[in-house]
Amino acid sequence: MTDQAGFEAPVSRLPGDLKWHILGKLPVEDQGRLALVDKATRAFIVPPPEGTPVGLVRGAMRREDLQYRTIYTQTELQASLDSPGPLDFAAGAGEQADRLVVGGWCAADPIRLLAGHDGQPLGELNARCLIEVCSGAAITRMNDGTAEVTAGATVTLMYGGMCVVHEGGTLVSMHGGRTTARGGIREVFQGYADLHGTAEATSVLGGTVEAMDESIIHAVSGGIVWLHDRACVGTATGGEISLEGASVLLRADGGTVYARGRSAVTAGGQAFVRAHETATVTVYGDAVVHAYDQVSVEAHGGTVHLHGPDVRLTDHGGATIVHAP
Repeated sequence: MTDQAGFEAPVSRLPGDLKWHILGKLPVEDQGRLALVDKATRAFIVPPPEGTPVGLVRGAMRREDLQYRTIYTQTELQASLDSPGPLDFAAGAGEQADRLVVGGWCAADPIRLLAGHDGQPLGELNARCLIEVCSGAAITRMNDGTAEVTAGATVTLMYGGMCVVHEGGTLVSMHGGRTTARGGIREVFQGYADLHGTAEATSVLGGTVEAMDESIIHAVSGGIVWLHDRACVGTATGGEISLEGASVLLRADGGTVYARGRSAVTAGGQAFVRAHETATVTVYGDAVVHAYDQVSVEAHGGTVHLHGPDVRLTDHGGATIVHAP
């Protein structure tokens, strides 16, 4: 039986080479959409080859829970950002895929970045808009805007804007901007970060970090750090650290330390400490301590300057004790 006049045979009935030649002429975004079409309603859809952008997401043809778009080119992304309403998207991968940048003004709201099948990060965030970065998704570089980094999500480089890192989220390297974190920050070079809950920062080399609750900073070598509540710093070799509440500095071998409240400091090396109120200082090495008010000092070395009669000193030998006028 021959086809009736005007009837066009489905693509699936074309010779294989010709079929893929025709489909390959489609814009890469349309190839991605084509891969998401249900076979039951579009009989001409067949699994595309591996290694192509559409092939990388072909498993979506059998998924009914996907409520997002995979975007491959900057043109497509910009058109989506210019359209008012929600935008849930994932960055596509492949030789034809662009490095996607969210820049300029965004009409879309809310915007959610997902990992998608390709696991491709968003290249850059430059726009003054809010993006929720969902589990498994990542932004390579952030220069502006606001990113809500949820559990399992990542911002790799931050140079500006506002980053909210939720518990389980990660900011890898901070070089500017402002961050509020209940999750993890690996390195702080510049900018301002405040840590809450059980947040952790691996290393502070510069900038300003304020740690509250039971947050932890593992190492400080520069910058300015404020500790409140029961926050803790592991080691300090530089920078300026101020403690209050019941916060703790486990070991200072350098830098300048100001301790107040019921805070506790162990100082050695070349550390310089000023302690007030009811703080506790344990001194080793060549550290220099000035103690005021009702501070308690355990001296195993270093130089201790006692300011006032209420300072409580326990001299274990090896320290130089100076009674300041």
